[in-house]
Amino acid sequence: MFSVIIPAYNAELFVKNAIESVLSQTVGDFEIIVIDDGSKDNTRSVVESIKDDRIRYIYKENGGVSSARNAGIQNAKGEYVCFLDADDLWKTNHLEVVSRLACRFPECNLYLTGYEILLHDGNTIKKGCPVAEDVQSDNVFKQIWDYGYFMNTNCVACKRSVFDTAGLFEVGVKNSEDDDMWYRMFSYFSAAISGEITTVYVRENSRATASKTFVEDWVFLSRVSSIMASEKVSDEKKHYLRKLLEQRKQSAVRMRILNKDKKNAWKKFMGLNVRLLRPKKYIVTLIALLLPSCISIKLVNKRDKAYYHT
Repeated sequence: MFSVIIPAYNAELFVKNAIESVLSQTVGDFEIIVIDDGSKDNTRSVVESIKDDRIRYIYKENGGVSSARNAGIQNAKGEYVCFLDADDLWKTNHLEVVSRLACRFPECNLYLTGYEILLHDGNTIKKGCPVAEDVQSDNVFKQIWDYGYFMNTNCVACKRSVFDTAGLFEVGVKNSEDDDMWYRMFSYFSAAISGEITTVYVRENSRATASKTFVEDWVFLSRVSSIMASEKVSDEKKHYLRKLLEQRKQSAVRMRILNKDKKNAWKKFMGLNVRLLRPKKYIVTLIALLLPSCISIKLVNKRDKAYYHT
């Protein structure tokens, strides 16, 4: 059975759509756990108006999305755990694809699918690992390096037992707390991956909180040394993790350029290990440093106009 965890905070306008997208799944063996994280609106009445014995509503004092997800995990009864944000949706085949992955690759502990971003103007952006058929990956870090970050929280399912090793979500972290969890899981477990698009990230609903930000003090960075020292993590995983972390440093350089902080951008750029980076992106970053900041900002804003609704 699947335990579907939906953290909700002041979600009266869209939580019903999220729940109904789960109820419409072609696979019906699931429970829905809605964790109301101290909502001040009518989230509770909206959830309780949906009559289905598979839905459990749990109220808790506000503690953030990590604490809400943790409460869901601790109350989960299923062998498999899935996540769906209250302002997003699943396509009707999501659990069917996850079930297929679990059956085809029983030795895997993680299951990843693709997603689409529904933009403000109604257009969509497809995101997913470009594999023609289901595959097993013993090193998801390599897939991320090859294809970019191709999943989000709504796309990830795992065996409940995974949390015994990976731990729970870090409470009190406001940004990238989900990426911290997935990177921990990728360090210690293999994954089954489908390129099918099975979930929808509704950009309009995230307008109030999502912006161009870079998390300087990403909590996962505090875990890197122990992961690198662990004999349970293969050398190949460690190699690609190093490359991804260096790529992240390069992203910090670019964000400083956009913030018109050329002095510190140059300082960080000079500290990059070019041997771990893609030459093309390294050169693009150098060019961005040499251009006037106003031009770099204009080019980036033009590229991201549809996504950020600017």
